[in-house]
Amino acid sequence: MKKKSIVCLLTMAMFLGGCGSSSSAPASPAESSQTAQGSQIQESQASSSAETSEVMSEASSETAEESEAAAESSATENTSAVSDGAPVDADSWKIIRQYGYQEDRSDRGTVGQMSLLSYMLKEETLQDAGEYFTVDATFMKPITVPSDLEIGDTVTVTFNELTGETEELTYAQEGILSGKEGNEYYYNPDNDYAALNGEVVLYEDSDDRVDVPFYEGKLCISKDAVTGVALDPSPYETVSKDTFSAGGNWFNGVFFDENGVVMGLIYYGD
Repeated sequence: MKKKSIVCLLTMAMFLGGCGSSSSAPASPAESSQTAQGSQIQESQASSSAETSEVMSEASSETAEESEAAAESSATENTSAVSDGAPVDADSWKIIRQYGYQEDRSDRGTVGQMSLLSYMLKEETLQDAGEYFTVDATFMKPITVPSDLEIGDTVTVTFNELTGETEELTYAQEGILSGKEGNEYYYNPDNDYAALNGEVVLYEDSDDRVDVPFYEGKLCISKDAVTGVALDPSPYETVSKDTFSAGGNWFNGVFFDENGVVMGLIYYGD
């Protein structure tokens, strides 16, 4: 009996020892392979995450650089609209192009295109800018009224958009609009402009167009620009500082080149 007990105890000890050793046995080849693959996947994900972060960082940097470049470009455009360095005010040039051009009625070969607007130059703001003069100016556009007025109708007309000045005009007789102060304006709805636009441009005195101030801007004038009176047969003169100090700095024939530089300051009138 003692021998059998000893054998049983030894058998149990071997069994328990075997169980204990089995828990710390080396992993099988399949398990090792799976562990290695898991590690590779984690390393790949970590690498991919790092690359993504780097790309996002580079994109953010590029976006910041682009924003800065756009801001610099915008600032440049606000001070000059041309590449040759002429100090053309971008906002003023935009307004001029918006209203467009008209035919040169004098046919004297002035360089550039004649603006539809008229301009009152402020000689006290004149600046010498090398090959150019710069000057502040009040931009003025034609006053228009509806083309379907009938005798007895009244219409409120704005004569100064900068100050809000208005006046009530009455269609008192055929072809004439009259103001309360006795001033009269020619009203002609029978023309192509009225037919196309439904508006009539007002004229006064000796067929002078009536213009309304609407914008305070700046002009860049070439020192090669010419000036004169369209109805005067004398040759046009080259502009100088004296051009602006002589008074009468309202021009309804202002010619611009393709870059917004004034090439002609002409007065159309008596």
